[in-house]
Amino acid sequence: MTPRGENDASVFQTHIVAFVDLLGFRAAIKQADRSAEILDILKALASFNGEFSAESSRSTEGFQEFQVNSAISAFSDNIVISYNLAEMEKHGIGDLMCLHFIQDLVAFIAWSALKVRLLVRGGVAVGDLYHAGGVVYGPALIDAYDVERTVAVYPRIAISDSIKNYKDFDIEVKNLLCDRDGVYHLNYWPNFLYRMTPSRQVDPRIKPWLAEVRNIVEQERSALSDPKASAAWTWFRTQLEEQARRLPPGAVERE
Repeated sequence: MTPRGENDASVFQTHIVAFVDLLGFRAAIKQADRSAEILDILKALASFNGEFSAESSRSTEGFQEFQVNSAISAFSDNIVISYNLAEMEKHGIGDLMCLHFIQDLVAFIAWSALKVRLLVRGGVAVGDLYHAGGVVYGPALIDAYDVERTVAVYPRIAISDSIKNYKDFDIEVKNLLCDRDGVYHLNYWPNFLYRMTPSRQVDPRIKPWLAEVRNIVEQERSALSDPKASAAWTWFRTQLEEQARRLPPGAVERE
């Protein structure tokens, strides 16, 4: 059998892929007193590693039910999440529904990262990708990486032009956020906030948790000498308060 070359397009299939980076990681690992907590989150992220799978069935009531597991590769301070769109289509799952799945995962990653005073930033793209057996490469990954590096800027998961030009984006766009600079990004905030209230009911833990988050933000902002790093926390704080105001009345003290 002749091995396929790296440039053989047949190794690729169309995926939606997210590249997520942990902001502040490099500075954090230089601090000896944070080594244990950083190691804990790396172990948690490494446990995410897995292969893509999709299954569907009909319930006794006739409704379609499906189970989807993303392909995930976590290495150092980076996480790659992808969904094989051809396989999704076989089970009648809309392509851009993957954005909702990614939002759920990013919310958990962001929540976990914040506990160790890190933020998340990333990019999402659609295109050719190979992601299996711990190997991930292809044009779509480069696209998502470039968006993370050049477009996202702040701790947000920015949308590539490849997503914006994709079919049905005009339907999905209502579920995204768009900043004043025109950048569309995933709205992972509801799941991020409601990790304290899985049932989406008012939970008394929200108040002390948000107080802790606000304290972390202010401590990080005052401790950082790098203007870009400080700006990231400022942006995060602004988004946090805007989303917190959308919680049910009485859930939190308003800022």
